[in-house]
Amino acid sequence: MVAKKDERLAFSTGDPCLRAREASEYLGLKSFTSFYGLVNSGKLPEGAFVSDRAKVWRRSALDKYLESVGAESVIGEEK
Repeated sequence: MVAKKDERLAFSTGDPCLRAREASEYLGLKSFTSFYGLVNSGKLPEGAFVSDRAKVWRRSALDKYLESVGAESVIGEEK
């Protein structure tokens, strides 16, 4: 699937973007497949294309998910 320009993520310095593997680790998931399971079920956003093949997720969107399930980030950042 080729991303259209308007579907690509506009970067901001205040909200880091994570690739799928990084996002999976940030959420503390044991498998990469579990991350995509959450995306496919609609519990996590689809992410945004930054190139034709690369997709990223905003850390703030992942933090919202963590808050909704009452969990804390596994990388030890305080909220």
